[in-house]
Amino acid sequence: MADESDAASPRQPRNVRPARVRTRGQRPPRLSPKAVRSARAAQEAAQGAPQVSFSHASDGQQLRGDRYRYLLLAVCMLAFVRVALSMATRRIQGEALLPLPTWEWDVAAVTPLLVLFRYRNPALREQVFQLESHLRFFSGFYLFYALPFAVFDGRWQLWPAVIFSVSVFAGIWHTNKQSGNHD
Repeated sequence: MADESDAASPRQPRNVRPARVRTRGQRPPRLSPKAVRSARAAQEAAQGAPQVSFSHASDGQQLRGDRYRYLLLAVCMLAFVRVALSMATRRIQGEALLPLPTWEWDVAAVTPLLVLFRYRNPALREQVFQLESHLRFFSGFYLFYALPFAVFDGRWQLWPAVIFSVSVFAGIWHTNKQSGNHD
């Protein structure tokens, strides 16, 4: 049987370390992401760097721009799968079950042009991560496929894809040039 003195004394937990006490200074305050962005912007402004404003409108532009980037990627993947399937059925069967893309390539090639029209301001394109490079890459991919087949194979249906792709490159160049003249 246990003594009453044992029951009255509290049990000490085993292997408990005493709490560490900071002696060198206070703990830095926890900041929200918005506070961190504004602190960075203030620091860049103090250093003479161009100040980038982070407002709710630019966050919305960023979100929509990311959606447009994913749309461009999805359309490009569909176009690539379509070309791969048409090439594979040609090799396997000797004749094409799926002909090489024509008008659907034109539809795919117009998507970067529509995104460029939506983001025709270079400052807006800079806010969206790598949007301009994605526009160039996808337009180059469509141009790389459409131009040889339009010229050498006589597929006149691919000429709109060539025009759309070249228009994206010309539009990026033109808007960047206009933006450079105004600064």
